[in-house]
Amino acid sequence: DVTVINSRLTGALGKFGDGVYLENTARAKVAFNTINDFTRVGIVAEGSGGGKSSAILAQGNNIYNGHDSETTEFNSGVWFENTSSGRILGNTVDDISGGAQANNSRGITVASGGAAGSVFDVADNQVSGAMHGMVIAPNSTDTVHVSNFTVSRGSVANYSSGITVRSGQTVTINNCTFTSTTYADGGSGSIVIDSDSAIVNLTISNCTLGTITHVTDSADVNIFSLIGGALTHLDLSSLHGWKIIMRAAPTNVRITNSDLLYAGTSAYSALRASSVLSMAGGSFAASVAGTFSIGGSNAAYYFFTGVLFNGVNVALFHAGATAHRLFFQNATFLALSGFTVDGRFDLEFNNCRIDEYAAAGFLNGNFSAVAWNLRVRGTRFTHTDAAVIPFTLWNSHPTTFLIQDVDHTATSFTNLNPLSTGATLHVSRSGGNMFLERGLSFSNDIAVNFTDLGTSSNGHVVFCGNCTIANPCAGGGTGAFAKRLNSIWVCN
Repeated sequence: DVTVINSRLTGALGKFGDGVYLENTARAKVAFNTINDFTRVGIVAEGSGGGKSSAILAQGNNIYNGHDSETTEFNSGVWFENTSSGRILGNTVDDISGGAQANNSRGITVASGGAAGSVFDVADNQVSGAMHGMVIAPNSTDTVHVSNFTVSRGSVANYSSGITVRSGQTVTINNCTFTSTTYADGGSGSIVIDSDSAIVNLTISNCTLGTITHVTDSADVNIFSLIGGALTHLDLSSLHGWKIIMRAAPTNVRITNSDLLYAGTSAYSALRASSVLSMAGGSFAASVAGTFSIGGSNAAYYFFTGVLFNGVNVALFHAGATAHRLFFQNATFLALSGFTVDGRFDLEFNNCRIDEYAAAGFLNGNFSAVAWNLRVRGTRFTHTDAAVIPFTLWNSHPTTFLIQDVDHTATSFTNLNPLSTGATLHVSRSGGNMFLERGLSFSNDIAVNFTDLGTSSNGHVVFCGNCTIANPCAGGGTGAFAKRLNSIWVCN
């Protein structure tokens, strides 16, 4: 039990010039001190010789002017390593300029080496003037909770990230503020995920941004690399105006109540997962010219419920042999500059609203000559130019094409055609004619019987498997198209 409190500590110089150094120490408290002019770290907790520090508290300290770190060492305000659990609360860190390791100066660092299952609470801290505001790199079995953290560029010239996450069992980042700055390279951003080992659960919620300028594919949520270990669960919640790039795919992604922006080019996906990605509520829009890409090489399920896509150029990309499955439920698409498919997809739109899409159509077929499926139900397409067809052919027709209860304002709805049987057509239109380039195939497994025709509204067309050609329709035949005209089923 060591306490360092209400002291002024200055002039710790040399390769290991630390303001307060704790080694193999338990239950130490370093609080309400002023620590400045040091050449390594303001407050260090670590272990040696197989020992560890534990239950360390760093609270209310004013730490500034860390400078001129020597080779192999870093400048940092607070550094916990080989430490089993600890708290970093209410500290102010400023002007951590670096030296020989100036490309990696850090405001706060939580590193690995403590007992498995350690818990670190990092709350109410402010960092300014370090290349990385905070680096989270504990054991892959540890938990780190970050809250009420404010980070700003300050006077440092090579500012790279507000928070960098490298590992952890559970990492939560909540109610943090990232002030106005410019990020200058692709590895930078407000929160950068660049794994050294596994990150099991990462939650980012209720965080706010100043005026952030991004260049060269930086982002506010920037999944830069997962080479060191997988990111199993990523949860983004209540993030508004955040720009996102995923160079690598987490296993599962959940996004709720967030208004996201695509920040990069078509070289990197905005959203991807190797298993399941879901987005509920909120919106997606483009912050720069380019293509907002969904998907990757892994077959996965993507669910978008109640999401607004506004003015983006959407590209679905999948290089794998097994199809991605994408579901858009109650989604709205406004002023899209494009929506293209490249690869194997099961693509479904349910109860969506699609307005003012590109002149080439809302969905421009498939750039790859591979099997893909398309289902559209309960969806309305509107465009000021009635000659613009919502679904148009680029390279390959869908294998299965289902259209049910669709409204559109175009003179023709599509020139796509399924390449195999199994498609159904059930269209209600607000104007124009239905046009299919090469006809539409029906098979008996989707046919209805004469007795099941019922009293559908005028304009419906179905395949009746046991109807005979007659006006009106009659049973006992080998099959005919049944058209509902003037409240009568006509088969011919």
